[in-house]
Amino acid sequence: MDSSKPKFAFVALIGSMMMLAALSTDMVLPAFPSIANRFGISISEVQLILIAFMFGHALPHLVIGSVADRFGRRPVLIGGLVIFGLGGAICLAAPNFSWVLIGRFVQGLGSATGPILARAILRDLFQGAKLGQYLSFSMVVFTVGPLLAPGIGTLLLTQVSWRAIFVLLALVAVALTLWVFYALPETLVKPNLRALDLRVTVQNGWRVLRNPQSSVMVLIISLFHGSLIAYLVSSPGIYMNYFEVNEVQFSLIFASIASLLLPGNIINALLLKKYSPVRILGYALALNFVVGVVMFLQTSFGWATVFTLTINLASFFFCFALVLTNATTLAIDPHKTRAGVASGLLGFVQMIGGTLLGSLVGKYVAIGPTPLGLGMVLIATTILIIFLISQRLAPSFCPTNTS
Repeated sequence: MDSSKPKFAFVALIGSMMMLAALSTDMVLPAFPSIANRFGISISEVQLILIAFMFGHALPHLVIGSVADRFGRRPVLIGGLVIFGLGGAICLAAPNFSWVLIGRFVQGLGSATGPILARAILRDLFQGAKLGQYLSFSMVVFTVGPLLAPGIGTLLLTQVSWRAIFVLLALVAVALTLWVFYALPETLVKPNLRALDLRVTVQNGWRVLRNPQSSVMVLIISLFHGSLIAYLVSSPGIYMNYFEVNEVQFSLIFASIASLLLPGNIINALLLKKYSPVRILGYALALNFVVGVVMFLQTSFGWATVFTLTINLASFFFCFALVLTNATTLAIDPHKTRAGVASGLLGFVQMIGGTLLGSLVGKYVAIGPTPLGLGMVLIATTILIIFLISQRLAPSFCPTNTS
């Protein structure tokens, strides 16, 4: 597997595993107004669809890594996909909004296995810059989700109904289950027989968090994820309510914003051939700070238009591609013998912290884009300060070469 050129089929499967959660969130976004009208709730209340999914997605992270370190990656992944499909069935048959939220929570529980085990599988097989390259190429496949999901969701919404979205998600779960069953070999060479021992789990988690490199990167990823969640929960209200675009226009705007993930990940994979992950990360965080400042100025002074806001958010997604891949590489790289725990803990902190932070910003969506601009510049500033301080206090905790 560790060849000079990544295997396309393997990268496609890993990227698809990572894509499941994004597909599940982005496909539903255009349906927010329709779901709100169907159940007689406000656009702010309908955001709970996303938040319920994110909390469901976050909670298993503390368990899945340890279970996968004990029993292997394949059986845990297949089990998660089955649970994901069950959640879709609940949403499909939901008689009221409360049952939609329950179904979304269950979907989140099942979807968590995808990104956790994708990262663990890559760490089983690779390390250092090679790990970063495989993450980047997998993220190129992941980009298909944010690009196509809103358009697919809009098509199903306009031609059938919002419930058809959950039918398609269930079919995706079935297809992924078969793909994993027939094409993914077990990558865990030596199961950890004590992985489910509570004391061992706590010790492994503490070792991950105690590692300076991992702890700083987990914090950076969590804060950055807060900006992403703020954008996701706010964008339907900002574009469809404040700027009054329709569902089709929103799906095109969303896809154009997410499209910057593709060149971001390709460029990152190329840069990793010459530069270390920490060096690329530093420049990406600086660029993200500039993007945050520009967005804050345009939203605060009333300069924001659909076009300028879209350009600014697309620039954020370009930074997101660089930051997520390199920070994730640096977070899990020191933990080959406990890759499952490291990946799960990373995801848990990222999802819980990011969801709470992002939903706080999203509460003020009725005001317009200004709260989003303020939230993103504050987060970008905080992240850059944390990174610069960490480099000054411990400049050697991150690798400085790509070997």
